[in-house]
Amino acid sequence: MALNLLKDEHSVWGLSKSDTDDVNIQTLMNYQSFSYDQCDLSQDKEIDMVLIEQKEKRQTLDVIILNAANMENDIIDYRLDYGKFKYIFDVNLFSSINIIEKILPEFIQKEKGILVGISSLSSYTPLCVDKIAYPTTKAGSREVSKTVNAVQTASWGKTTVNA
Repeated sequence: MALNLLKDEHSVWGLSKSDTDDVNIQTLMNYQSFSYDQCDLSQDKEIDMVLIEQKEKRQTLDVIILNAANMENDIIDYRLDYGKFKYIFDVNLFSSINIIEKILPEFIQKEKGILVGISSLSSYTPLCVDKIAYPTTKAGSREVSKTVNAVQTASWGKTTVNA
């Protein structure tokens, strides 16, 4: 998806825990309109710092693809591991909400911007018995995207938010 948006001459920014050795990221980095940063998505302060740095470095930003996906098991030996559960929520859902909170005002001011929230089939029906947080966060991501879309449509008449 990011590659197609770059080919359509959008400015795309990536943020994840993955390093730039990832083959997909390497391909995207061949495009001048793609920028990429790394941080611990479970830490709001790290996200905030990267967002400030990114805003200072870039001239424009058209597209953000929200695709955090920690799929660790949070059921271990038939017990919920609350620490893992919370961490998965921080990475998969709360990091996206933090980014939306910081970037959306800029999109509204420009009356231009695309937020793409990647969900999962498991957001409709859990696919694994050892994961509670993953399908729950993906359902949350889908609903956040739909709500942001409705709010933005009401406030300035047009928006592009996909789930």
